[in-house]
Amino acid sequence: MDVWQQKITQEIQTRTQAYSEQELSNYQVPALRNLVAKLSSVEATEQEVEAVQRMIEDVVALLPATPAPKSDEFGLLQKQMSALKTEVSQRFNLVAKGFYKLLWMPLGISFGLPWGLVFGNIALGIPLGVGFGLLVGTLLDRKAEKDNRVY
Repeated sequence: MDVWQQKITQEIQTRTQAYSEQELSNYQVPALRNLVAKLSSVEATEQEVEAVQRMIEDVVALLPATPAPKSDEFGLLQKQMSALKTEVSQRFNLVAKGFYKLLWMPLGISFGLPWGLVFGNIALGIPLGVGFGLLVGTLLDRKAEKDNRVY
């Protein structure tokens, strides 16, 4: 573990020590911790890694000592975290755990709805779409995990 990783991990721990499990999840702290750990094993130029490290530092700086999910800072933190995930996905082809499942579930529903209309039973199309989305998402998540692209 390098010096930056130790420092930022300690900072995350300090800022989030008063958080409950639900608050940690709401603030996406486990994903942030996993990303910090994964960043040291990514093959990239030093400039790319430093750019992502600065983004992570910006996100960590927005973590409040006491959680307030209805505050403006929470919205800003969510935007920064989303930008960070997009950047990491584009630069290093890494995805968060369960990314494809979350992506394909609504897509599956959108595929299932027309099929439900074709068969004259929308109530049948929605579960078929959910099943299809879960299947494809789970398969893609497993492939990403096998390829060591999950943080």
